[in-house]
Amino acid sequence: MLNKNILLIVTGSIACLDIPSYIVVLKTNGWQCKCIMTRAACQLVNPSSLAAFVDVFSDDIVKTGAVARVPHIDLANWASVVVVIPASANTIGKIAVGLADNLATTTILSTVSPVIIFPNMAKQMADQPVVQRNVATLTERKYHIWTEIQSGYSAGMDEYQNSYSLPHPTAFLEFVETIFERR
Repeated sequence: MLNKNILLIVTGSIACLDIPSYIVVLKTNGWQCKCIMTRAACQLVNPSSLAAFVDVFSDDIVKTGAVARVPHIDLANWASVVVVIPASANTIGKIAVGLADNLATTTILSTVSPVIIFPNMAKQMADQPVVQRNVATLTERKYHIWTEIQSGYSAGMDEYQNSYSLPHPTAFLEFVETIFERR
């Protein structure tokens, strides 16, 4: 049986407030979880709030828990699946061009495991040609992208209708497990 080790990469989108729900669903279904938070994510969610559920890493916190020797390599090797959730336009752009300027993007470049990306942004951003090109580039490179457009991005605000929104945690789990089983 394959190890069900999932590395969550949390980026600076307001939807990072919902990450505990995804962690609970993963853990109750047998997944071992670790988390990297970008600096922008750390500004929205205190890393210690996620540390109650998982080991948390960031550019400022090398590791909460056991000591990592070379964090990006250790995390890349540990992960059976790497999931970027929520994936901001900024992080999607960095991954698309191979920019490795933080622990999150360096780890993504170091992994041989499947990488799943859950974009989260308003329609105005998602519709920009550069964002569309970056998503297409990642798809061509065999990254797995959740591209379902959903209504009701945040608190039902009309201007955010039909945006890239995160799936319900059970739909997220199904998508992740489908990719994991295909590897």
